[in-house]
Amino acid sequence: MHPTHWLISTQVDAIPVDDDKVPLFTIMFIPVYAILLSIIALEGLAALAPNGYQSQIGRAAKAPGAIEELGFPGSGWIERVQSSQYNTWESAILAVCCFVVAIEENLTPSLFSELAALLLVCRLVYPLPYALDVDLVRTQVWLTGLYVAVRVKINLFSTSRTTDRFHTGHDHGCGVRALPRDDAAALRLDAGGHAAATA
Repeated sequence: MHPTHWLISTQVDAIPVDDDKVPLFTIMFIPVYAILLSIIALEGLAALAPNGYQSQIGRAAKAPGAIEELGFPGSGWIERVQSSQYNTWESAILAVCCFVVAIEENLTPSLFSELAALLLVCRLVYPLPYALDVDLVRTQVWLTGLYVAVRVKINLFSTSRTTDRFHTGHDHGCGVRALPRDDAAALRLDAGGHAAATA
């Protein structure tokens, strides 16, 4: 087994649900994790900001750039944790959209679970390099998470899925065309090599 495949399979096994439920667990957990990140930022403000966390102006106090403008020790990482929370919500929206399509199109369950597990790990790890201001690692983790959505879409339009749903039939001397499975089953070639419908 390829080391990367083994690692992803291990991630799937570590998630406390059946393998086929991993995608649903992922889209359930990511919003919860976003809320947790917000709580971490709030607690950081309460502990370190000169006036603590001012809940009466909660949204203004957490607005982009507002925390770092206060300039107290620790304001930078709190600002970045709060920003990672926004990014986590965005990731949750993208994941839900892509996963709904994958479910409707019956994406291979094992592949779906592995991709969902990879996304979950990326989202769990992402706030750490963001808070530590390690741009290169943060961007790589973000891109890997984005890969999951792109990979789902690529799989939906892959050749293997098209050929699985269609058979090739002869078009009465006009070339080869794709036929739906039921139509292909109803066609037979006559002695002259032409397609002839059968009962």
